[in-house]
Amino acid sequence: MNNKFASVALCSASVFFSTCTFARDGNLDPGFGAAGKVFTKYSNWFIDTYNIELAQQSDGKLLVGSSRDYANPDYDFGVMRLMPDGSLDTTFGANGERFVVFDRTGSDKGDHLVGMALQSDGKIVLVGVVDGDTSTGDDMGIARLNAD
Repeated sequence: MNNKFASVALCSASVFFSTCTFARDGNLDPGFGAAGKVFTKYSNWFIDTYNIELAQQSDGKLLVGSSRDYANPDYDFGVMRLMPDGSLDTTFGANGERFVVFDRTGSDKGDHLVGMALQSDGKIVLVGVVDGDTSTGDDMGIARLNAD
């Protein structure tokens, strides 16, 4: 009789646990944004969608870098920081965003972020293509931001 009870209990437990929902690798994280997704953009500006960079700081905050479309063809390097839950970290830059403007004289101001890296000291390095005047053409633009 005890063996039958144990078998029924084990079978019931396996049915119960197989119908429960457990987080698995690859599932959306319900603690991030709305059901695991965040939709965002720079305040009042469009994002240059050709390249978006992502880095995680040691405290779990996420850096999202791209170019912002200030006024086509004027683009600038942009970085925003998100909290681990996906909300904008308003303690970073100005209300969670930081822009680097190269805008060299005689250029069309088309500066496009290509890469972003975190240094071991927490500083943020941005690199991309910056438009020069007609005599210099495009150049590399490099900027380094403090961690905050």
